[in-house]
Amino acid sequence: ISHSTPLNITLTTQHKVGIVGPNGSGKSTLLQVIAGVLKPRSGDVYTTKQCAYLDQHLSALDPQRSALAQLREISPNTPEEQQRMRLAQLGLGPDKLLAPCRALSGGEQLKSYLACLLYADSPPNLLLLDEPSNHLDLPSLSALESMLRDYSGCLVVVSHDSYFLSELQLSHRLRLSPPHWQLEPWRD
Repeated sequence: ISHSTPLNITLTTQHKVGIVGPNGSGKSTLLQVIAGVLKPRSGDVYTTKQCAYLDQHLSALDPQRSALAQLREISPNTPEEQQRMRLAQLGLGPDKLLAPCRALSGGEQLKSYLACLLYADSPPNLLLLDEPSNHLDLPSLSALESMLRDYSGCLVVVSHDSYFLSELQLSHRLRLSPPHWQLEPWRD
C-alpha cells in the first residue's frame, strides 16, 4: 500500500466492515495484507488462524470438484440431505450440485465457495471478501446478502456497490482519508 501512515486497528466478531474508496486506492491490497497473501511493507499483521479470504478469482475453489463434494469435505458432520438443501436454497439445483465447479457460472461458483465457508463444521472467525457481488444476478445477490447478514464472525468486505454494502448491515467503514485509512461507524 502506498500510504505511509501506519494502520493500527483491532477487529472482533462484532465488527462488520466495508472497505471503500476509489479504484487504485489500495482496497484489495489492504485485504491481501490482512489475509497474509501479501507481506506488509513494515510492521506486523496478526489475524486469527480461522480466517478465510475470498479473492475476485475464487482461487480457493477447486474447479475440478463439485460444490457438494467440497461442502461434504468441509462439513463431514452435517447430513448430506441438509447440505443439498442449503445449496438448493442458494439456487444450486440437482444438476449443479454434482457438476464440476468449472462448469458453473461465476455467481454459482461464488455461492458454492461461500457455502463451503459459512456452512463448514467450523466456520472461519474472520471472513475477508474482495468484490463478492461481482457476477451475481439479483436473486443470487439477495441470497449472498442474507448469508452475510447471518454470518456471526468478523466480516471485512471490499465493494464498489454501495447498495450491496448497505444491505449487509455493516458496523463500520474503513476508508482512505489521505494519507491514511480511517475506521468509522457505518452510516448510510
